[in-house]
Amino acid sequence: MINNKHLYNQALAVYESKQAKANEREFINERKLLQNEEYSFITYELKATIIDLEKALYFGKADQIDELAQKKQSLEKQKRELLEKLTKKSTRQEFECEICSDKGNLADGSLCSCFYQTLTSLALDFIGAKKHNLSDFSQNLLKSTDREYKKFEKLQNYAKNFSTSSKNLLFVGEAGTGKTFFASAILNEVSKKNFNALYFTACEFGQVLLNYHLANEYEKSVFYDILTTADLIVIDDLGTEPILKNVTLEYLLFIISERISQNKPFIITTNLSPEKLSTRYGQRMFSRINGKNTVKLEFIGKDLR
Repeated sequence: MINNKHLYNQALAVYESKQAKANEREFINERKLLQNEEYSFITYELKATIIDLEKALYFGKADQIDELAQKKQSLEKQKRELLEKLTKKSTRQEFECEICSDKGNLADGSLCSCFYQTLTSLALDFIGAKKHNLSDFSQNLLKSTDREYKKFEKLQNYAKNFSTSSKNLLFVGEAGTGKTFFASAILNEVSKKNFNALYFTACEFGQVLLNYHLANEYEKSVFYDILTTADLIVIDDLGTEPILKNVTLEYLLFIISERISQNKPFIITTNLSPEKLSTRYGQRMFSRINGKNTVKLEFIGKDLR
C-alpha cells in the first residue's frame, strides 16, 4: 500500500464527501417515502414503540417489556416489507461501491478494495500520470503452443499469487510479441486486490521523473512515497523514452534501487537486448533490473498486433 499521509488523508476526505452525499440522499428518499400514508404511520408508530420500550426498561416495568419488544419487532418487519414494495430506482440508495456502501472500510474495520483504487487514482493525479485501460487475461493471445501456454499459465499464477515479496519481472523481446499485454494484465489482476499498482509507459514515466525533479521539497517526499512504496509498478517499453540530462538515468536508478531495498516488485518490458540496455542505462542500472530477484522472460514470435 502507498505509504503517504498526504494521500491517505485525501482519500479519507473523498469518502467523507461520499458519505455526506449518501446521507443527503437518504434524507431526501426518506421524505419521499413518508408521503406514503401507510409507511408514515408505521414509521411513527415504530418510533413511539421504541420510546415506550426504553421507558419500560428504564423504570423496570417487566410486564410491558416483552410486549413492547414484540411490537417493535413486528413493526420493523412490516416496515422492511413495505419498503421493498415502495422502493424504486428513484428512492433506492445507490453507491459507487456496493461492497462498503462508499464508506471505504468494511464491517471488520479493514479497508475496502475501492479505497486502494481511490488511493491509486489520487497518486496518479499527484505525479501527473494517467490511468490506463488495462488488458485482461481472458483476452489471452498466446495459447497457441504448449510453450506459450506455459508462459501464460506462469504469468497468470504470478498475478493470482502476487504479494509484496513477489519477484521482479523483466520482459525482453521484439515489438508485438505480447510483453505489454502480459504486463498490463498482471497489473490489472493485482489492482483488483488490496494492492496499489501503477502502470506507466516509459515515456510517461520519464515525464513523471521530470515532474519529480522539478517539484518542491514537500512534493518530492510525496513523489518518493508513491514511486517507492506502491505495491507494484510497471514500466512498459523501456528504451523508447528520451534521456533527459540529470533526470532520466539518475532518478530511474534511484527509484529502482529504493524499490529493491524495500522489497517492492516491479515489471519492466523492453525491446532492447541486454547489451543495449547496459549501454543505454549503464551497468549499475542493468545489474539492478536484471538482478537475482528478477525473473527474465524472452518473448519471441510473430507480431500479434
